[in-house]
Amino acid sequence: MASDKNTKLEKGIEAGLRVKPYVHFDVDAEWDLFAEKAGIPSVVVQKPVRKLSLLYILKYAAVIVLLLAALVFISKPVTFTETLITKNEKQTLTLFDGTEIEVAENTILHYPTREKDIVVRRVVLEQGKATFRVAKNSLPFVVSSYPLDIKVTGTVFTVEKNKAGVRLENHEGSVEVVKKGETKDGITLTAKDILKDQKGELFLSEKGAPFEQKTLYTYESVEKIEKLKAKEEEEEKKRLQANSSSVTKMSGSTYIMKDLIEFLNKKFKKELKIKKKKRLSTKDTVNINLNQPLEKILTELKNKGILKMEPGKCKGCFTISPPDKKKK
Repeated sequence: MASDKNTKLEKGIEAGLRVKPYVHFDVDAEWDLFAEKAGIPSVVVQKPVRKLSLLYILKYAAVIVLLLAALVFISKPVTFTETLITKNEKQTLTLFDGTEIEVAENTILHYPTREKDIVVRRVVLEQGKATFRVAKNSLPFVVSSYPLDIKVTGTVFTVEKNKAGVRLENHEGSVEVVKKGETKDGITLTAKDILKDQKGELFLSEKGAPFEQKTLYTYESVEKIEKLKAKEEEEEKKRLQANSSSVTKMSGSTYIMKDLIEFLNKKFKKELKIKKKKRLSTKDTVNINLNQPLEKILTELKNKGILKMEPGKCKGCFTISPPDKKKK
């Protein structure tokens, strides 16, 4: 029996040697066939099987959670402010720097939550009323209540915002008030001063004295205020004409000459020519109604001694220039 197997083995080897080089020869398959015929037991090599332990699963789950958290963090902006909304109750709030804020009922207040990574301690009063006891700190403290920014170092004051406008009452120290987006021409309030904003016009009462108008207008705000005033005056005229034949006298507003000249130059650019513009008064203030024809406005300014007025080259056109210097 063994001789027969040896004979077959020799024939198999001879057959294998006669295989041409380009013919595929599966060594593993031929060995398995040979081992089966020769009665040689086959050896099965088993690969190690990795068991899915609980620790192994938790490790990969933690990696997935961290990746998801990173995606959420990147997709959302980082903020350091919170919002307090009071309804029918008062609340007292203490900021990270020790500043105390007494918040009245029906108030919406946005405030910073930490000192790290901020350059200004900014609180935004959206509506309502709040009293601030500001702690001294190296970071500037600003209370924004549109259209005003109130800048302080360490003081006590109350801000109230409603439909009528913004009202600021300073109790201790001093505060500086500027219009939103501006950095100069601010108004300084000392103790017991009150500043109020009414439709874009600012009025200051110093230590209980009557309110006086303080003008900080740019061209855009002048234009906006005059449109509102014109609408109100037109409604008032209609109301009076419906009740009687009398016509109300239009009231004016106080403006800085620099803003007034810029307003006239833009509104009446086709009818108005300015000579020696640099010599025109720019720091003085004037009370005038701008909802009038150009000729009436210029005549009123001429009568006040602010400028000279001459007819222009076209009908309804005028040329203005600085007034003549007064002889000593």
